[in-house]
Amino acid sequence: MLPSLGRLISRHPWPFLLVALALVLASAYYGADAMQRLHPAPGWEIRGSDSDRARQILRERFGRDETPVVLLIRARAGLTPDLEAPAFRQAVDALVVRLTQLPEVRAVETYYDSADARMRNAAGDMTYALVWLARGRDEGVGAYQRLREQLASDQLDIRVGGELATYVDMRTVLERDVPRVERLSALLLIPVLIWVFGSIVAALLPLIIGIFTVLIGTALLKAFGQVTEVSIYTTHVVSMLGLGLAIDYGLFILARYREELARGNPEPVATTLRTAGRTVAFGGLTVAASVLTLFLLPQRFFHNMALAGSVAVGVAMLTATLVLPALLAVLGERINRLAVPLILRRQAEREARRRWYAFSHFVMRHAVVVLLVTAATLLLLGTPLKHLALGPADHKSLPVGTESRQVMELMEREFPRPGWCRWWWPSTPAAGPSRTPP
Repeated sequence: MLPSLGRLISRHPWPFLLVALALVLASAYYGADAMQRLHPAPGWEIRGSDSDRARQILRERFGRDETPVVLLIRARAGLTPDLEAPAFRQAVDALVVRLTQLPEVRAVETYYDSADARMRNAAGDMTYALVWLARGRDEGVGAYQRLREQLASDQLDIRVGGELATYVDMRTVLERDVPRVERLSALLLIPVLIWVFGSIVAALLPLIIGIFTVLIGTALLKAFGQVTEVSIYTTHVVSMLGLGLAIDYGLFILARYREELARGNPEPVATTLRTAGRTVAFGGLTVAASVLTLFLLPQRFFHNMALAGSVAVGVAMLTATLVLPALLAVLGERINRLAVPLILRRQAEREARRRWYAFSHFVMRHAVVVLLVTAATLLLLGTPLKHLALGPADHKSLPVGTESRQVMELMEREFPRPGWCRWWWPSTPAAGPSRTPP
């Protein structure tokens, strides 16, 4: 099958390339807002567990489906920094009145409503409010964004934290940083690939199919997100894994194709797919099958990782075995264009001396020693795992300067934990007086 596919691609490469280009352009357009469309929560809950059933009962029988937001409140310059001062209370009351006019706000709890001393810090110049938002289909993200628009105050310094704020900030950070990492990775890989292949044209081809893989994979995640809950964290799994695998698979195909060209093979694409293409296909299917075993775990988080991993592997395998051979068929001998002579000469010398061949014999002659040294090196590199602390993503996963992280760190320092940890319970407001919209 693969040799026949190779001959078909050799004779008609342009239809493959045009279809691939159209698919990539459509994917880039469709997947541009994938981060906004995917689920903000990572999905650590277990469907059917006691906690999940409790949430379902609270939602269906009691009509409670709110998510809390923490507002950390301090005085600005010009306002007396004393919670008991009438001006401070009037400013907080004005803020609460403004917030309760939002249709998504279910309740607002403040220090003045509850008279709970745990809602003020020891110095008496800082307090916090709990705002309970309707979740809605977007888990409250839209309501949270509208809430932030109402927080401007000339008298109060208001900063936002909590679980929902952390998720929104996490999504913002990922939207900003993942493309930056992709660009940086590409810039770092270009000189490495040029050194490996000795040709700028050859070095760019693995990057091209890597970009194709990321764009198509992201669009597929958004499409899956229309029918099931897919976390935003899956996008950078596709980005990193897809880019790496596409380049890795591309190296297999490209290296074998250049070998067949050097031998004068009249059908280099067909031979390449019959040999290296079969390796890529078998390796991709093996990796995808391994990743899909994560579906055996109960949490949606692992299901999402399995989905993202299998999408990344599958798309990388297809771009390496369909798009790259079509590019090679069009380029032919021009694959060695824009060569760097010094690098090519050094590469030829390395191949002539068969250093890797000699190294393989060295490993076989000293198998026990190599095994012991390699195992010791891996164990040394793995020593940080002794201090690894696993857990769900929270504000500590965010950069230090992120607002929601700063708020939570201030809460931990300034307020007794028993007083504010209740907002982590996501289904019902804390006991005590609170103000609800009229």
